[in-house]
Amino acid sequence: MKSSTTRERLTTALAASMIRSARARALILPSIATARAPRPRPPNALPTTPMVAPTIAEMTSPDVFARKNAPLLRNTSTANFFDLCAISLPLPREGGLPTGLTLFARNGHDRQLFRIAAAIERLFAG
Repeated sequence: MKSSTTRERLTTALAASMIRSARARALILPSIATARAPRPRPPNALPTTPMVAPTIAEMTSPDVFARKNAPLLRNTSTANFFDLCAISLPLPREGGLPTGLTLFARNGHDRQLFRIAAAIERLFAG
């Protein structure tokens, strides 16, 4: 019998991790829907990213990419994992790189979320 290569072991470990995550997600999603179901609730709001996004030029360095990519995806990945709908609104800033505000709502509440996002955009427009 051939010994497995590092790549094969890594592939097996990643597949096992994905299966565990999918099973955990399947157990958690009904609880989230039930917890938020009794009455409509306002959406949750978070910064789209936990930091001002770097420029494309800054991200070409493998070291910078490795250090910043996961944190940049953290907030939006949460909505994806929990099957939420979300919208990101650009925040007005004087100079500098843009930032965003993400609104999250329960799956299927897209229209309500769009109405709220449009109202917030009007507030930002002044």
